[in-house]
Amino acid sequence: MTLTGIDHLGLTVADLDRATRWYCETLGFERSLGYRNAAIGADVEILVHPDLGDLRVSLRRYDDTARDPFSEFATGLDHVAFGVADGDQLARWQARLEAAGVPSTRTDLVELSILAFRDPDNIQLELCTPIQERPGGSSIDESGRLAP
Repeated sequence: MTLTGIDHLGLTVADLDRATRWYCETLGFERSLGYRNAAIGADVEILVHPDLGDLRVSLRRYDDTARDPFSEFATGLDHVAFGVADGDQLARWQARLEAAGVPSTRTDLVELSILAFRDPDNIQLELCTPIQERPGGSSIDESGRLAP
């Protein structure tokens, strides 16, 4: 038996229109399909991204979805991370997020650089790229980050 990849990510959101607009405007996703799934009591938007091949993001607003913001400290999803090509692309994304008013934090770990930010439901999203070369003379601190 083999796995062929991740088919889709399913995220529960408080406001389907707001979340759909945010993922499309901020991250460049496109609406693919919207429908009502009466069997589970949810409205669904399926999003695709031109850079992500067959991976789909399914946003769901259940009829009885709590309006509490997402917390990675509850059992379940911690975050979703998308890959980018290199540090230059990561910097360009950071500028795009900043221009859209989305706060972000960059962290350089031993193996990758991460740009972390949150969607309108407080779900942590990350853009990541492997570190190609460590800056000359840098060392790794106890948290696994590159020390200045």
